[in-house]
Amino acid sequence: MTSQIHSTLNYESFKTFPFNRDVCSKHVAKLKESIDTLGLTHPIIVNEKRFIIDGQHRLQAVKELGLPVQFIVNDSMSAKDLIEINTTQRRWSMEDYLHYYCERKNVAYLRCHDFIHRFPGMTLLAAKNLLTNQSNNILHLWKIGLFKVTHMDQAIDQASFLWYYADEFDKPFVKGTRFIQAFQKIYNKLKPDDRVHLLREAMLNNSRRVVKCSSRQESYEMLVEIYNYRRRKGTIKINE
Repeated sequence: MTSQIHSTLNYESFKTFPFNRDVCSKHVAKLKESIDTLGLTHPIIVNEKRFIIDGQHRLQAVKELGLPVQFIVNDSMSAKDLIEINTTQRRWSMEDYLHYYCERKNVAYLRCHDFIHRFPGMTLLAAKNLLTNQSNNILHLWKIGLFKVTHMDQAIDQASFLWYYADEFDKPFVKGTRFIQAFQKIYNKLKPDDRVHLLREAMLNNSRRVVKCSSRQESYEMLVEIYNYRRRKGTIKINE
């Protein structure tokens, strides 16, 4: 690495790694205000081929201001340093990690990406819950690239019914994360005894009782009540 600071107006000479996150316009706007007042106080860092290791938002900001780009060449840093650098400056979202690992051709993240696009409106959190059959936080594994898809067929089965139901009965909230997590919880209680079809029948026959709730727990309690309605055997206890 050299500590020499270079300067250029040739913005097009810089390149971004395809697996880096997208530039955030709001972040660029804030940087422009700061740079316009104080100047570029932190040069961007690039490798010998001028791929940006740190500073793609600063590059965009000075480009829009028409100011010279100050940069430092660091040959010892690679694409693997992108996440560590960026998370110390602006926390990566789950979507940023999805984009990063998809560009790295990680199969599990690619399958997750395809699953989300198969069901428009699906949140990433809901997709992760369905694809792993877990509602607990797996953010650590997600960040380090160890996310695994373990229940793809079941996830497609659940999402297909919910998307059909939401469109058929004009209940878009059924596609929301809270409702999906509640449905997943009761689904897992009924699946071992092959009673999932009974839940679906109850929802189809009592669509007026399926209403938007303010929490996952309220959604779950509503689904339990709908399932138990006029059922003499095999009822579900909310706290079991």
